[in-house]
Amino acid sequence: MSPRKARLTIRGRLTLAFSVIFALVGTLMVVATYFFMRYVPHYGLMREVGTVVSFETEELSPLSIVRTPDDDAIQSEWSTFVIQDATTLLNVQLLISLVFLVVLICAGAVASWFIAGRILQPINTLSQVAKDASEGNLKQRVELDGPDDEVRRLGATFDHMLTRLDAAFESHKRFAAGASHQLQTPLAATRTMIDVASSDPSPSVEGLQETLSRVRQMNERSIETVDALLDLTAIEYRSDNVEEVDLGVLVGGALSVVAAESADRGITITSDIAPDSRTFANPVLIEQMLVNLLQNAVRHNHDGGSIEVRLTADTCPKLHISNTGEKVDPARVEQLTEPFSRGRDQAAKTGHGLGLAIVQSIADASNARLTLESNPEGGLCVTVTF
Repeated sequence: MSPRKARLTIRGRLTLAFSVIFALVGTLMVVATYFFMRYVPHYGLMREVGTVVSFETEELSPLSIVRTPDDDAIQSEWSTFVIQDATTLLNVQLLISLVFLVVLICAGAVASWFIAGRILQPINTLSQVAKDASEGNLKQRVELDGPDDEVRRLGATFDHMLTRLDAAFESHKRFAAGASHQLQTPLAATRTMIDVASSDPSPSVEGLQETLSRVRQMNERSIETVDALLDLTAIEYRSDNVEEVDLGVLVGGALSVVAAESADRGITITSDIAPDSRTFANPVLIEQMLVNLLQNAVRHNHDGGSIEVRLTADTCPKLHISNTGEKVDPARVEQLTEPFSRGRDQAAKTGHGLGLAIVQSIADASNARLTLESNPEGGLCVTVTF
């Protein structure tokens, strides 16, 4: 691997660029001034005649001024060189201009160094925050002040990214903990039932059948959880098959899926479906989302409750599903779309806590907006805007 070539830092390159621009502008000003003074004006330099100094110009008549002893003393005190002709004047001007140009270039380089450091200070802050984030600290933010310029917008975008990453990592942590709990609980219960059945020296047929039935129930619950996890991870791979779908037809199909379950519990479902409510999405994902929403409304309802389904065909079709049930804490509503999160006690036996998480993922993949609100009298109101 060849060694890297030594290169100037951004601060060094900015300083060099500013200094070069400053030198070019200064040089152009010196050259322009020199040529202007050489070719544009006409000079009438003084010429000494005895005790009289005569100033001659091309257009004016000679003007004589009588010199006094005081004038000679002042001239001898302040004059360090004598300008006798126009060439000497131009050379002196050029020399002084070059000296001042060198001084100004050096001063400009020093000022450019500090100005470049000041300009790059927000970038250094952003770099430090990025370094901390790469080491696992996602709580720090850049929080740049100043005008709404490109650097501040970059810092705001970076802060927003860190906020999203922090929320995603926290969600993944809760997801891992919830998945471990959901899968460990039935496995531990199954092992306990097997150990109890094995410790009985003379098990009865009825006892073994009951144990097998409970083991099967636990196994089915684990399979449902794993299937839901697979559905959750496969959504992004199925979101590309987009076509025009009739939401009214899909809502009607989802209602028929939950009709038997809702009838067994005496839950009344009323629907108001606007005709010709169309959108572009993956029909399989939208159907799965609708079924999950209605199953959630049925399973988290009380016996004899009600469900209201309303589909409007505005510019953006909207689906409203409101159900009765136990009261949901408004502070926890936003957490219901996280995996293994429930509105009721986490020990509840109904559902696996992935229904609304799947709905949220499908909504994100379908460019739809999911809104959850808790009903004051109990239950949940879900709105999906396509």
